[in-house]
Amino acid sequence: MPDRRAFIRASGVTAAGVAAATVASPTPVLAAAAPVEGHLGLSVKDFGALGDAVTDDTAAVQAALDASPPGGIVSLPVGEYRTSAPLVVPPGVTLQGTHGNHIDEGDSTWVQTRSRIKPLASFQGEACIRIVDKDTGGYPADSAEQRLFHLTLNGSDLPVPGTVDGIQFYGKIHGVVVRDVAIYRFPNHAITTTYHTPSTGGPQALYSSRFERIAAKGCRGITYSFNNTTDSLFTDLESIEGGSHGFFISGCGNSCFTNCRSEWSRYHGYDLRGGFGIVELLGCSTDRNGFNGVNIDANSSAEGVIVLNGLRLNRDGRNSGSGGGGYAGLRVTGAKTAVLISAAAVETGIDDDGTRAVSPQYGVSVDNAACVALESGILRGASAGLRDGGGNTQFKIGTTVITRT
Repeated sequence: MPDRRAFIRASGVTAAGVAAATVASPTPVLAAAAPVEGHLGLSVKDFGALGDAVTDDTAAVQAALDASPPGGIVSLPVGEYRTSAPLVVPPGVTLQGTHGNHIDEGDSTWVQTRSRIKPLASFQGEACIRIVDKDTGGYPADSAEQRLFHLTLNGSDLPVPGTVDGIQFYGKIHGVVVRDVAIYRFPNHAITTTYHTPSTGGPQALYSSRFERIAAKGCRGITYSFNNTTDSLFTDLESIEGGSHGFFISGCGNSCFTNCRSEWSRYHGYDLRGGFGIVELLGCSTDRNGFNGVNIDANSSAEGVIVLNGLRLNRDGRNSGSGGGGYAGLRVTGAKTAVLISAAAVETGIDDDGTRAVSPQYGVSVDNAACVALESGILRGASAGLRDGGGNTQFKIGTTVITRT
């Protein structure tokens, strides 16, 4: 991908190179029988964390999290905190850094911040940060109300291939807020929500939560994998150079994704599956994803409605630079979920350096779908702006749909 879209590349931090070569033993957790909360709550430095880019600070940071009462804040002062195991944020606790570094780490042409959590190469566990349900955490009540603010997670030292995620939500969790977070080069997903099966009350996942101003680059799995994350709002989430789909959205009824973006993903920009209720993409955009910009297929078999409003889909269906392949800015194929599309804009293009084939092949492509209403849009495709592949039960096209090649 060209430099003009660069985002948190190689960390370029000299101390990080030292850390990869020699990692000091974890600093003993300082005794803090009665830690004093300041206006930012508890500082991990008061529990022995050094943030020196060398020392394993896992035990110290976790001790601060465990000591915080519900409603408390655990602060990470400026520094690079190396970890060897997941940091588990208890119910009602806020983990707050100083900066979600959304600009290139290590690029000296930009102001740099030294504020990050960076797992060691020897890291063992599911994710850099975990938020878990009552059963897993052993909590006296259901898990809820965790906050993650102003954090940079850098997974560039983790071995690949691998299964470590940036942030994992496991089981039934309610009312989480994640804001101003950057996630860089994890070997699996940047953020994932996962069922806990079996669990008390049956398998459930994160719900009624808020995600705002999050950027992730170069994670090798699905960048954002949201499974059954219902009744939630997602605003300004950006996926760059993901190793799979930019977004996987399944069963997220009564949720809305606003001004989110997926670019240069290996597969689909958004792999979208409906569920009971309504899920909406509002003002979301794509650019140069490998397959379809937005994909809704036969896996979307549940009742409900998918609302797509004001999508801006650009140069998708790159297909390793070859274009074609039947890919589209938006493709609906075999879906049983109803789909409502309005104010869609689809454009074709080539790579930024002027090479490779024009894509996508189609602006919008619909076939074998149960119910699709294409209300309005300006649609361009290399072969056709709109493809009706047949086999549709209901496919209604509005009078303000314009197609171009």
